[in-house]
Amino acid sequence: MTETVGVIDLVNIVTDKVQTTKRFINNIRGRPEGVDQLSGDLGDMEKSLGDLRTQSNNSSTWNLSIKSETAKTIRPALNACQQASAKVESTLMPFVNSEGPGKYAWKKLGGGISDQKIRELQGQLASCKGSLSMAANAANAPANLLAQAKQTVAQLQK
Repeated sequence: MTETVGVIDLVNIVTDKVQTTKRFINNIRGRPEGVDQLSGDLGDMEKSLGDLRTQSNNSSTWNLSIKSETAKTIRPALNACQQASAKVESTLMPFVNSEGPGKYAWKKLGGGISDQKIRELQGQLASCKGSLSMAANAANAPANLLAQAKQTVAQLQK
């Protein structure tokens, strides 16, 4: 049970980081289109994290016998997503000027972030989302197999 609580806490921490990074991007006035796409990618990751939180709270999906294994499977994916979100923010920070608390403007001078760098960040975010999905699917596999077995037995008994 402790492992599961740790995973739920980590999901919440990563979700907060993703939301903070997304809010940072959305508060940059004059940002390029590629940076907007990063915000959308973070929104997709946020949805995956919400789905994961829902699954982890659903005792019929993640029964007690698999929660510890689930935690071992999901924790690395969550850590990677937290790092990717932080990387997006730290990569963009040199390209913005602060205009006050929570308000930023894209720097017009001194070049900008390259399309290649944006693609790299998008790739990292996509990889994280995929890792979360695979980890969640792996965690659900035993419960899904059990449900299918029960359904098959019920059909055979008819």
